[in-house]
Amino acid sequence: DIEIKPISKEISVALHNTTDKWLQCEVIDVSKEEDVDIGVLQLKDKTLPEEVTSVIDLSTAIADDNALKPGSKAILIGYPMGMTLANTRRGIKVQVYEGQINKETDGVSIQYNITSTHGASGSPVFNECGQLIAVNYAGYDEAQGYNFGIVAKYAIDLADD
Repeated sequence: DIEIKPISKEISVALHNTTDKWLQCEVIDVSKEEDVDIGVLQLKDKTLPEEVTSVIDLSTAIADDNALKPGSKAILIGYPMGMTLANTRRGIKVQVYEGQINKETDGVSIQYNITSTHGASGSPVFNECGQLIAVNYAGYDEAQGYNFGIVAKYAIDLADD
């Protein structure tokens, strides 16, 4: 009998174009479903910084994961390898990677061939129309280009709670 107890760590995020402005966050909710690795964070001061000009509109996210078909474009926007790749002389810069969905959804996750690496977990994955289709959560170290995202309906459900 093994009991797993979550340990809370301090979570902070940095803004694009900065390297020294870290904002503390708190965990608002996590999925209750065992296979769904997704959660919602909120800034501790509950104030969106002025510098934030782009926010993902979940009202346009793809809620029906059966609409996600192999061969469709998938675009990951994030910070794989964290500060190792994102930090530049002009601050933190986002990275954009393109690929395609290469396997039908299983109702929880979707597979795509977007090149990525450690640190990309939590990155949004969009279709060619800019609609959220998934939240990146895993990949295979042994074979580049096999990455997975939790389908957007779980992000929508958590945000609605």
